[in-house]
Amino acid sequence: MRNRRKIKINQESFFISKEKINSKYPWNKIEQGWEGHTYKLFDTFLSQSSSYIDLGAWIGMTVLYGARKAKATYTAEPDPVALEHLRKNIGFNHDIKDKIHLYEGAISDSDGMIDLHKKKGRAFGNSASSLVPNSRFGYGTGQGDRVLVPSMTFKTFIKHYDISDCNFYDNCEIISSK
Repeated sequence: MRNRRKIKINQESFFISKEKINSKYPWNKIEQGWEGHTYKLFDTFLSQSSSYIDLGAWIGMTVLYGARKAKATYTAEPDPVALEHLRKNIGFNHDIKDKIHLYEGAISDSDGMIDLHKKKGRAFGNSASSLVPNSRFGYGTGQGDRVLVPSMTFKTFIKHYDISDCNFYDNCEIISSK
């Protein structure tokens, strides 16, 4: 397939999209060692006997690696541009795609729909979207700066996927609006 390429992280190989996201190709950073400390933690704590949760999957940089190491990977991503890339990257990896359970929405303090905001002057898909509409941190509140996405609480997420064997989670970023 011409629209994918192989990448190696530590001893694990994956197929990923050749497409740029917002005119950038972030996978090059991975090959240069970005997130190396995270992958070392995965090597230490993940195993085929337990599951892994990754909230804020972005385009799959940690999800794909975690899925190789864990019995199952449960993940959430609300950003519509990132989701498009994430779905492709999961789909390219036939050997692990059935181990990845993707919620296409946000984890928040309520079940339903919620606004996802992007930073002013930036596009969705850049890994910096937020549920907090705080202009102090550079997040826009105008019509073009947000998109309505599904949401569920972490408790609902755990119940929905019937997760009972998780010993590791990643990417739980909390930004206060206060």
